[in-house]
Amino acid sequence: MALGIVIAALIALFLLFRLLIYLSNVQPEIYKSRHVYADHSEVPQRPFFSKKYLLAGKPDLVIHNADGYAPVEVKSGFRPHKPYGNHILQLASYCLLLEENGKKPKHGLLQYNSGVPFKIDYTDELKKNTLAIIQVMRKSVKENKLFAEGHDSDICKWCAENAEVYY
Repeated sequence: MALGIVIAALIALFLLFRLLIYLSNVQPEIYKSRHVYADHSEVPQRPFFSKKYLLAGKPDLVIHNADGYAPVEVKSGFRPHKPYGNHILQLASYCLLLEENGKKPKHGLLQYNSGVPFKIDYTDELKKNTLAIIQVMRKSVKENKLFAEGHDSDICKWCAENAEVYY
């Protein structure tokens, strides 16, 4: 009787895990890697922080596999033909944070609602451009150059154009 309950509980946990994978839109291949950080867990995770760049963030997942560490950002929208520039910048920021915390990734993964994830290489060029965009954003805030809509459309256009060169 007790063994039957344990088996039923294990089956229920397995099915729940499979349902969570399906609902989170993350490819099962990502779950085969060892997770070292998961922001969607029941226990709130602390953000990564860079004292050098005064930057903080919480990627959805950080995995560790044969390639090393990699942040995974899960997006709820359907997979575009190519990843959106602002999503690349967000992922690059997580790569920067991991690097500052001694876990420099070779790449990060952008997982949209459908299809395989985009693998974004974390290059010196992407890092340099991400830091430049962060500085432009900080300058815009400091100089109070934000419009009523909450952004400076010229700067946002510049960010988008400069982020898209990486994929």
